[in-house]
Amino acid sequence: MHCYVNKGVIDTVFTGRIKEFESIGDFVRVVPEVAGAVQIMGFNNSAMEPEDTLPEGFRITGAENRFVYLATCGLGPEIGGEAHLVRNYLE
Repeated sequence: MHCYVNKGVIDTVFTGRIKEFESIGDFVRVVPEVAGAVQIMGFNNSAMEPEDTLPEGFRITGAENRFVYLATCGLGPEIGGEAHLVRNYLE
């Protein structure tokens, strides 16, 4: 199977591959395998206001990078949550 290698700007390397496939009815379940080393650079706590106009987060797109960044604090008006940063390649 193919292996995907991602090298970051600070030379961190992550590899990913599809470990197994499984058919479940009309769907195919994929089990990924990801390997690499990480360093914790910090923690982030966020608070969500009940009157927040963007309760599900926001998107910042950069066509020059072909990435989409999604930041979200969680769902609902509860206080607390986590901030997530997701990178997706655009077609």
